[in-house]
Amino acid sequence: MSAHSSDALVIQLDPTYGPGQLVPALERAGLQMHLVQPHRGDQVPTDLRRMEGLVVLGGALHAHDDSRVPHLRAVRALLRTARGRNLPTLGIGLGAQLLALALEGRIGPARARDAGKLLRLTELTLTDAGRADPLLSALAEHPVGMDIAGDGVRSLPPASTLLATDARGGVQAFRTEEVLWGLQFHPEADEALVRAAVGSTACLPAADDPVRAAWTALLDAFADQVRTG
Repeated sequence: MSAHSSDALVIQLDPTYGPGQLVPALERAGLQMHLVQPHRGDQVPTDLRRMEGLVVLGGALHAHDDSRVPHLRAVRALLRTARGRNLPTLGIGLGAQLLALALEGRIGPARARDAGKLLRLTELTLTDAGRADPLLSALAEHPVGMDIAGDGVRSLPPASTLLATDARGGVQAFRTEEVLWGLQFHPEADEALVRAAVGSTACLPAADDPVRAAWTALLDAFADQVRTG
């Protein structure tokens, strides 16, 4: 399939954590999604010259576990390429950690009391920059995310802006050089993703909940960045 000016590359790193509600968001913006699944043998592209946006999804891997998951190195290289091209980029969960590592930030393990809680709703505190951000401002009235209690960003990359934290001050969202976003939480979460991750959808707000609407608005805002960028 040939690429054109409205194509977005989506890297899925874990079979459990698919694109979820990102798919309809891209469709609403008239964007064509190119899904790459390295865990199924797909090769991670080495350049982004024919793409207008990049998304790296989450998963239950460690962002620096190159010995067990060699393609993580290629994903980090691709994220550096995206920065060099000033390409609208969204890293979610593991994708945010890879973005931080790729751009010389630092990640660390979950706090012991959090470890093992796969998915949970987390109240977010937006910074002033977050409230003014084209993506995070979508959460201004309902600042709640769903995240995985695992590794997280401990030190932001250079030229980055903190957008949101959790109750313990942990990084939940940051932006680098205006068009690269890292989100520790999962706005793409839907029934299929949550059920696959934890076997139940009890922790997921109802489809008509304002929290879910805010997540949708955030994804739509990113898709608009790709479409107009």
